[in-house]
Amino acid sequence: MADGMPLNARHPAPATFDDPRQVSNRVAPPVYHFDRFQLDAGERQLLADGAAVAIPPRAFDLLTVLVERAGKPVSKGELLDRVWPNLVVEENNLQVQVSALRKILGAQAIVTIPGHTRMASGSWNSRH
Repeated sequence: MADGMPLNARHPAPATFDDPRQVSNRVAPPVYHFDRFQLDAGERQLLADGAAVAIPPRAFDLLTVLVERAGKPVSKGELLDRVWPNLVVEENNLQVQVSALRKILGAQAIVTIPGHTRMASGSWNSRH
């Protein structure tokens, strides 16, 4: 306190991710709605009829990728890259997660065609 001011008053700490000065610059991740489901990407939460649904983390990541591209085929390679970034995994891991999602969303919710996976023709609407 050489000049009567605490050192940190003259040199404020740099902004952090949780700093309110930066909150206005961030865009909230969208919340997707389909049928009775709501997918909140920011909170990493899936709701069915307003109740939280237990969903494995990789299945959540897979669902998020598929919902972002709703109705459009997503290649197996892109799914592996997005859900398991920087990791080498067997294709069976993808099949296990797709199976988990079908149990949660219903068997017809996810369509698999050779080399691609996509959400069924129903639309997920996003809201920010």
